[in-house]
Formats: sequence, structure tokens, C-alpha cells
Amino acid sequence: MRRSTDRQHARPHISCPVCGDVLRIYASRPVSAHHRELFCRCLSEACEASFRSLLVIEEEVIPSSLPPGDPQRLEPGSDPPLLRVRQRQDAQLEIEETGA
Repeated sequence: MRRSTDRQHARPHISCPVCGDVLRIYASRPVSAHHRELFCRCLSEACEASFRSLLVIEEEVIPSSLPPGDPQRLEPGSDPPLLRVRQRQDAQLEIEETGA
């Protein structure tokens, strides 16, 4: 598997199945309370492939410290958050400048 030599991979990452470089999650949306659809893009400028992936919460390994009934706990069966799109800071600044 090939990796870019100019980037340090200090945290867990997903490798591109086409070229082996790192994939970045650029958007996600809820499918259910325990499933989330992820949209990923390869960081290699030569590749730039995009993928759809699924994140699944299988089981709780360490129980939460929040006691039952705590207001910070989500209600059972509550709706997951809406679509969240992540953008680079420089791209956001460019959009803000052209929109003004």
C-alpha cells in the first residue's frame, strides 16, 4: 500500500482502495440511530476518487458515565443529527468573500 511521504499519519485513517493514499471524510448523514453514511475523497491529487462508506456502532465497550435520566443523555429512539458537510477553512473563506 502506497502512502504520501509528505504527510504524517498520527491518527487512525482509511486508505484509498485505488491508490493507497489517505481518504478524508467530507460529508456524512444519519441512516439510523446507530448507522451513519460517510462520503470520502482521496487526498492524492493524482487520484481524487470518492467513496461512500457506512459507519456502524456495533456495541458499547465501556458504559457511559452518564446515569439514566441525565439531561445530557439522548432520548431512546431520538432522531440523529442532520447532514453535516466539512469544508476546508480556506474554501469557507473563499465562499464568504464571493457571497458578500
